[in-house]
Amino acid sequence: MIRVVVVEHGAGDLGVAPGRALRDAGLEVVHAGPQDRPEHVVSCVVQEDADVLVVALEAGEAGETSAGEACFLDELRTQLERAGAGDVLLVETRGAAGVADRVAAALDAQARDVRD
Repeated sequence: MIRVVVVEHGAGDLGVAPGRALRDAGLEVVHAGPQDRPEHVVSCVVQEDADVLVVALEAGEAGETSAGEACFLDELRTQLERAGAGDVLLVETRGAAGVADRVAAALDAQARDVRD
């Protein structure tokens, strides 16, 4: 089974709806709540032996990533590599719409890359 850690970067319950959508799609979901420190997120990903990390972001204008969000995501990627978890798929979302399909497509593409 695919294990997904969902964290929220921003105010509110941003990760609840995406987490439910992923659960309903048959994935095992660990909701780690709001996180603002990449090292805490990575620690959770490693402890949970996750295949996917979903970062729920606040809805912004035209879905654009803010400088703070970009910094957070870049630091997550760096910390995942350092922790030996560089193969964990990192997906950002601004809601539940289509998140399960995006995760499935990305996992499928990742599997094809490994086979090629």
